[in-house]
Order: sequence, then C-alpha cells, then structure tokens
Amino acid sequence: MSATHHTAVPLAATIIIIITVICPLADSYVAAAAHEAGSAAEEEATRKTAKYSNIHANHISQPVSVESLGPINVSGRVFLSKLARKLADQSGDDTEISFFFSDSLF
Repeated sequence: MSATHHTAVPLAATIIIIITVICPLADSYVAAAAHEAGSAAEEEATRKTAKYSNIHANHISQPVSVESLGPINVSGRVFLSKLARKLADQSGDDTEISFFFSDSLF
C-alpha cells in the first residue's frame, strides 16, 4: 500500500485557481504574521477554501495566497510546483521550473 494520496479529478473537471495577494502588515493579518512567516497566506487560503467549498462537484478550487513579502501558502506552493513540473515535462526544458519561481514572475 502506498502512502501517497491522490485526489480523483473528474474527467470534465474545471480547476478554479483563486489567487490572492495579501499584505501581512494589514491590521487583519499582522498578529498572525508576527508569529510566523507565511501564516497570513495560510489564513487567507483557509478563508478562500471555506468560501468556495460549495462550488459545483465538477469544479476544483485551488487557493494560491501570496504575501506581499514573499511567502505562498503550502497547498498553493505544491500546486504551482506540480504545474511547473508539467510545463517543463511538456516543453522538455527543466529550466522552466526555476523560471516559474523566479523573482521575475512573482
């Protein structure tokens, strides 16, 4: 038995990428941001997941919350890493992965 878990994606699924850029210095995030880097992004991703939890069964939502100071929520980083890997596999150019996460893109 494998320890890897996969989410079944319906063949006709639509992936909705919910991108949010937040400032961890805003009053609503500063307490969490002072505790740990990236916590404001995680907090916002949790809010977006709850907000879009009732979408149609053929839709998959993926929050990507980026703090203006750099951190990205964990599930967003995983999603972007997998997307970058797929793009690199299609093009045959592994340098696309590093470009995907370079400062020029974010």
